[in-house]
Amino acid sequence: MPRPRGGRRGDMSNSVRRYDHRRFRGDWFLAHSSPHAVHASSSVSAPRLYSCRISGWSHGSEPASSQRLRIFSTSLDWIAIPLRNSISSFGATNSGPCHSIDLVAQGRRAWETMLGMSKKWSRTVEKRDPKTIVFWAFMAVAIVVGVGMYWATSARTSEADVDYVSTYTPAPAPTLPATPVVKRAPNLLFYGDTLTVGSFTNDDAGTFRGRIVAAATESGPATPIVMAKSGIRTGSFASMYPDAPGGIDLAVVELGTNDVNNTPPEAFRGAYSRVVTSVRTANPSAGLICAGAWGAEVNTTPYDDAIRQVCRDAGGTYVPLYSLYINASLRGPEGAQIGGQIADNFHPNDLGHEAIANALLGNITFE
Repeated sequence: MPRPRGGRRGDMSNSVRRYDHRRFRGDWFLAHSSPHAVHASSSVSAPRLYSCRISGWSHGSEPASSQRLRIFSTSLDWIAIPLRNSISSFGATNSGPCHSIDLVAQGRRAWETMLGMSKKWSRTVEKRDPKTIVFWAFMAVAIVVGVGMYWATSARTSEADVDYVSTYTPAPAPTLPATPVVKRAPNLLFYGDTLTVGSFTNDDAGTFRGRIVAAATESGPATPIVMAKSGIRTGSFASMYPDAPGGIDLAVVELGTNDVNNTPPEAFRGAYSRVVTSVRTANPSAGLICAGAWGAEVNTTPYDDAIRQVCRDAGGTYVPLYSLYINASLRGPEGAQIGGQIADNFHPNDLGHEAIANALLGNITFE
């Protein structure tokens, strides 16, 4: 690396201004744009620390208070950090003796670590932009104010909490309706579709409806009322039977199977609610059983959700059927002749109706 022009080794007053004070080229180190420069050459074999106290700058590019401690090494870059305020100021501009301190005795790792940690920081400090100083001063004040407000708020809250007594009373947990207890010689009402009609069974006694009637008559005669139609959807049923009969002791509502994937769930909910409301209005104290839709759970879920909610709101008991549908032995077999009809693989057979009856009867008590 050639030496700077215009000056001899050790006296660089004529050439310093040609170099940016942040540059380091080869083994040459130039201090700030000032006639006072610290110079080192490649002949220096060991890293050395140079501390220069300068009271002013020849070009006014930095304030007089920006005194620096500059470090140079023949193998590492240089850094600059501010001197402490305790260093006494110097007299006139251009007066600032430099002192060199050999760092070899401190060990290579010590000064390498010091230089490495300070390098990035020093380059940031070098740029003393007034806007940056104002910004960080503002941030410091904001942090102090924020911490103070938080502390004051926390203190007031803590004091208030000492005398605070909660008046909140949690709502009671909803309770499921009790299993309906049906008196002897009951009047039974069956609302439904194909399953209630009993299609694809050998006889009426084998339907889930016939099995419930049989269970009710064990303690006395029972009077069943059946309102059902194969393939009917709930909206049509609500229009066909707008008013439920009175004097009913137990109502079993089996609707929704034909609505699955055919009626929007919200529309189904409204129609189902009209049916159940009609039953409950005519029979305020009757037992109410609501059977879920027959089919795969993935398809029946939104309809079963509506059945469950509407039934429970009316004080009834919801009984899902999808868990029975997944048992293939309770359906079909497809193509078989059952009760004068050709069975499919969807509707329940005699075993299916027996399983449905058992599920419903598990939620009914006959006196």
